[in-house]
Amino acid sequence: MTPTTPNKKIRYPGDITDDILEEMTPRRLKKYVRLLKEACRKKDHIIKRLHTEKTRQKKKIKTLQELLSDLNKKNLLSSNTCNLIEV
Repeated sequence: MTPTTPNKKIRYPGDITDDILEEMTPRRLKKYVRLLKEACRKKDHIIKRLHTEKTRQKKKIKTLQELLSDLNKKNLLSSNTCNLIEV
């Protein structure tokens, strides 16, 4: 009698190896392709959200810099104060 090795359940895209792919049935291949697509979709969503956040932060920084320069031009803030606030 030969000992059987327990099949490790594949939960993450990193668990899929070339050896496992060669032994899979078509039904299991479909299942794991869906798993990979879902992982890609989640990462794409995260990338999009981070890109939007970065764009909004850049816009906010630009607006605040314009506000400081306007206050400096109107002599409501001294140049020393502006430099301190910018840092």
